[in-house]
Amino acid sequence: MEFILTNPIKFANKGEEELGYKITGTAPTAKSRNQLIVIKQTFFAAISQMQKAQANQPVQATPQEAPELTGELALVMLYSANVNMEKFHQAMRELFTLGGVLKLEGVPMTTHLLDQMDFDDSERLVGAYLKAFLLKSLVGL
Repeated sequence: MEFILTNPIKFANKGEEELGYKITGTAPTAKSRNQLIVIKQTFFAAISQMQKAQANQPVQATPQEAPELTGELALVMLYSANVNMEKFHQAMRELFTLGGVLKLEGVPMTTHLLDQMDFDDSERLVGAYLKAFLLKSLVGL
């Protein structure tokens, strides 16, 4: 996965201060099991709530095709549900700083670098990572 920041992050690389724009990501491993459990539980709770809400809706004469599930749509779904988003984001944060899953210009992501990130960039990054590595395993896409 490759992600370009809208607002660069200052970071140290070999003793020099640089501005980082590009984040690369790799798929999570079993090492991130605890974080992935929280992420999946949150996601499945949101899906369950949506299904219950839809079950109470009147049946449409012409079924509508479901939109493609993107990272952005997944976040909208999560924020719309009654789930613990603080716990979800903490799990994503821990995942991002675990064993080089994310790198800023080749430098492993740290909590310090994540804290410098613009909020909108951080939201888009979560969505991009969900799409690239987790949505397929979450919903079988």
